[in-house]
Amino acid sequence: MREVMIVAFDNAVRMVGAQSFEEGMRQAKTVLENVSSWALFANNFIQPIETVQDLRETLDSRMSIPEREQALLLFALENLPEILREGVTTLKKKVVSSLGPRPGGRKRAFTAQESQEVLDYVSKVNREGASMPAAKRRAAQKYHCSPRTVDRLWKNREFIAKEEPPTIQELISMVLKAGEADGWRVPA
Repeated sequence: MREVMIVAFDNAVRMVGAQSFEEGMRQAKTVLENVSSWALFANNFIQPIETVQDLRETLDSRMSIPEREQALLLFALENLPEILREGVTTLKKKVVSSLGPRPGGRKRAFTAQESQEVLDYVSKVNREGASMPAAKRRAAQKYHCSPRTVDRLWKNREFIAKEEPPTIQELISMVLKAGEADGWRVPA
């Protein structure tokens, strides 16, 4: 299993455009440093002002800030939601551009369970006496897809999993739960 994981890691870093495992790890470290630098900035900014009194004391201790910087801070506070949106969007663009293009390929028309339902329906109609092409056409009509989609499902039926493959959202949820268990403060 260890070697399978190593091959999977190596393939993953190459899929995002790295020429070698080492280069991929350097890219991943850069992405994570970008993300963590934003988190650190937010933590350092918010930590000293968790209460209104903390904010008053912080402002009193820093009122020697030049007027232009005070105006910028006030502008930032008045436009905070838009600044956060723009900051997250910029960070996302930076992360996405560092990963390279997504792998190509057709999006799945059906989940594994839906695919199984379509295949079961084709088999049932065929057993009831319809020809295979007719059974596939009827399945396409019933499941609102093209006959070609049903043909593809039928052709690849042995590879259709009985259970849904893991999703990116499922993985992210797992990582966040593990992080919370380790004491990370994950925003809702």
